[in-house]
Amino acid sequence: MEVVRSAYPDHYAHEPKNNYFDPKSSKDAPRWMMVDVRFVKKLTVPLPLERLRTLAGLAKMVLLKKGSRLSVQPVDQTEWTVIMQLIAQDDGVSGSAGRT
Repeated sequence: MEVVRSAYPDHYAHEPKNNYFDPKSSKDAPRWMMVDVRFVKKLTVPLPLERLRTLAGLAKMVLLKKGSRLSVQPVDQTEWTVIMQLIAQDDGVSGSAGRT
């Protein structure tokens, strides 16, 4: 996925009948944000967190820090390069769908 619109207040948090309603969130002081994304490419091999944690270039990645939740996380250029190299490597290996 690629982020195509920067974060903006999640309007669902202000709709009482919505599953994502948060009475503590207001339009003046939103507690929840959302981004718009678009599809870029389907990975041929999953990239589980356990595998990402083994890569030295991702040691400081926010997503992999203890207590981080799966959500929209920042990815710096070095981390992006490591992940894209991993994807290219996996795409070039036949029968790698079962790898972890």
